[in-house]
Amino acid sequence: MKKTASLIKNEFIKEFGKKSTAVILLLALAVGIMLPILSSRNHAADDDRSYLESQISWNDQSIAEIKQESGSKRLPEQRFYEIDNQVLQLQVDENISYSDYRTNLLDYYRSALLEMAGLQLYRERGEHYSLSDIASYLTVPDGIEEMDAAAIDQRLAQLKTQAERYRQVVAQNSYGTYTQIMLEAATEQTNELQKQVDAQQKLVQADAQDLAVAEALSSLKTQLAQQTELVKLYQYRLDHDIGYGEDDYKNNALQELQEQLGERYAPMLDEGDFIEAQKGGQFGRNMTYAQYQESYQDRQKALTERSAVLWHSLENNIPLFESSNKDPRSAAEGLLGSVAIAVIVVVVFAGSSVSREFSSGSIRLLLTRPVRRYKVYTAKWVTCMLLGLGSYLLMAIGTVVTAGIKLGFGGFGVPVLQYRDGAVEQMGFFSYLLPRMGYVCIAIIFIGTIAFFFSAVAKNTALAVALPTAGYFGSPLALQLAIMFGFNWVAYTPIAYMDPSHLVRNDGFLEQLREMSGVTLSAGYGAAMLLGIAALFFAAGMWVFCRRDITN
Repeated sequence: MKKTASLIKNEFIKEFGKKSTAVILLLALAVGIMLPILSSRNHAADDDRSYLESQISWNDQSIAEIKQESGSKRLPEQRFYEIDNQVLQLQVDENISYSDYRTNLLDYYRSALLEMAGLQLYRERGEHYSLSDIASYLTVPDGIEEMDAAAIDQRLAQLKTQAERYRQVVAQNSYGTYTQIMLEAATEQTNELQKQVDAQQKLVQADAQDLAVAEALSSLKTQLAQQTELVKLYQYRLDHDIGYGEDDYKNNALQELQEQLGERYAPMLDEGDFIEAQKGGQFGRNMTYAQYQESYQDRQKALTERSAVLWHSLENNIPLFESSNKDPRSAAEGLLGSVAIAVIVVVVFAGSSVSREFSSGSIRLLLTRPVRRYKVYTAKWVTCMLLGLGSYLLMAIGTVVTAGIKLGFGGFGVPVLQYRDGAVEQMGFFSYLLPRMGYVCIAIIFIGTIAFFFSAVAKNTALAVALPTAGYFGSPLALQLAIMFGFNWVAYTPIAYMDPSHLVRNDGFLEQLREMSGVTLSAGYGAAMLLGIAALFFAAGMWVFCRRDITN
């Protein structure tokens, strides 16, 4: 043991005697320092300004071309471009990015203006253009042909009031008024759905054997439940004066709850609809209906649990770290998705460790020492793994310290919320992070061991570096393609687990994979498999190394 430790020490002295080692490790530290700085940057409205201005310019050209033509046949098209420019210019003037909540109001504003223009042109159309000409570019309400002049004037006055209200809210950036508008619209839709449900229930009572009527009632009830929950979300936002800031965890929690509604209330497909969707490529070729049912139920369960976590966050004032890029926990969690630098480091060291000795001829001197070969092999492997893991540790230190300095060390004391055993639990952030970093380290050891194996067996640095690197970066795409073509067995191979970021982060990749194919990846299985295969490659490389003639 002492001999092996001495060999490891000598290997470290040898590696740190080269400037390149210090440069590589400093690079890893620099990446760690930069992660919180880059992750906390906000999307700027100026990033959208150039696109908006180019769209306005394009609309102006279209308007000019239309005006050059004689007659007014294309007047509806001209009105459309003019209204689009009016809305786009408001967006530019108020410096509104596409991530701003006011983009929804701009859509409402545009819709009101389009309907106003459609009604005005319909009233003044004469023989120049038909109703279909108007409806091709502008909006006309249903039943417009039955509306008299008074009804049209009344609707125009209503639309004018709405459009002006939308414009003022946009200009004043009044999120409270915006929420009130959305609440009113959602409540109106809820009331309308309730009327439809009541009417449909009477039809069911009149003919209980009509399955189509019963199915229509069930669908309406689902829509009503979804709309009722939407009203609840808007009411909660209004009652608690929650704005729409991108870094407001309460806003982001409510937004996520709102985005969940469509999926949570989506009904399970029957077998016929599933088969049709599968033919259209929505599901993997080899996915069975039973697997789809299981996947659907798992997804509904996950959505319910996530909803419980989000409401717990809101009601107990505990920010979710993924809800804000101004949270130091969010920046530190980025470590789990930034494994590439450590992988490259371990591959470079492991891929050249033994092959370099053979190419330079120093392997003869090394193996003629009174030391067993397996100890030499083990010392080199341990050194390479420690350098790779050390680079990841340096990244972690740089990230955590920089995130604490920039965003506040106090943020690390906020607990992480997780759903376990039927309830939402709180746990320390580092208790959450460290086990996941452990899995990342297993993946680094696996990839480094593969590189070390080829370095010792093939004695070719290029091959030893290229193969593991290609495997790591290509594994996510290879997994997706394999699942797409029905080779679900790939999910039980190292290909599915070489890139650990998807397994330790909630980035949606695993959910998408399960919904497409019914395949579920397990971090525990992946860790055991990677360690087992790494041990086999380590043993195989040692066997070859120990039996090899040093003249080769």
